[in-house]
Amino acid sequence: MSNRTPATRHLTQVPPTIARAEESLDPRQDQRRALRLRHSSQISSLMSQRDDLRGVSALADIVVDAVRWTA
Repeated sequence: MSNRTPATRHLTQVPPTIARAEESLDPRQDQRRALRLRHSSQISSLMSQRDDLRGVSALADIVVDAVRWTA
């Protein structure tokens, strides 16, 4: 016999209509994610090739540091 109440079982289940709605909210979201990933990769690659660029752009430095921390 399960110690879960019917209410907790209901809260853990996601109706299929909600799952489908979340997937199709914004079709451009995947494009944005891919573009962000590509730009981060290119900035990281450029900064590793050109040490003289470090400190020129604070945003580029933050992106490179974030990529290094996640690697």
